[in-house]
Amino acid sequence: MFKKIGLGIATVLILGTGLFATAAAQGQRGGGQFILTYGEELELTDAQKMQIMELRLDRRAEMQERRRDNRGRAAQQGQRNRPDRPQMRQNMMENRMELRSELLDILNDEQEARLKDILVAEVDERVELVRLRHEVMVEKAGIEGEKARSVLEVMNAQHAIMAGLQKERILSGEPFTSDEMEDIRERRQETRERIKNLLTAAEYEKLQEQMRSNMPQRPAERMQNRRNNR
Repeated sequence: MFKKIGLGIATVLILGTGLFATAAAQGQRGGGQFILTYGEELELTDAQKMQIMELRLDRRAEMQERRRDNRGRAAQQGQRNRPDRPQMRQNMMENRMELRSELLDILNDEQEARLKDILVAEVDERVELVRLRHEVMVEKAGIEGEKARSVLEVMNAQHAIMAGLQKERILSGEPFTSDEMEDIRERRQETRERIKNLLTAAEYEKLQEQMRSNMPQRPAERMQNRRNNR
């Protein structure tokens, strides 16, 4: 059952919400992070903690070996073309989803039920934080008055929809269908168009800059920024 929950969470992350610290995300970052975040509340045993750490280390070794093999084949074939990034992203997401499923399999039924409760509570806790973030971004973009109120209404409504969908998937354990994913993409595009129609081109660009600056960075991006700031 909880394998499906992991897949549902993964689908939300694929869509780029980037706003929820779920067990799935913690598992992807590392077994140690999962243990630190949820270990006490789930009352993980020492044996379970060992299994989680071993799983993460084994997965990391597998991925490193796979990357070496791919580079070796590319070098032998003399390939100089740029990598197929969509395929790379798809492979990476599949690997992460497998890791999450295996990690959640380590939990017993009571722990699985408790984790569902925790994840739903985390979604609710973040609603107000995201609203505050929206307000800061709109303010920093220089949008004021009725325009600001209208933009915030649209942004918060979209977030409320995504939060509701995520909670549904956590509770039901069912992943999104392809039709539902397409519907969400269309909703997000409609939200962008509604905001664009409320603002001038300059205001919209400033708001986009704020949104980009508030997006979570990937590890490679964080490393590059640290190098640039030296």
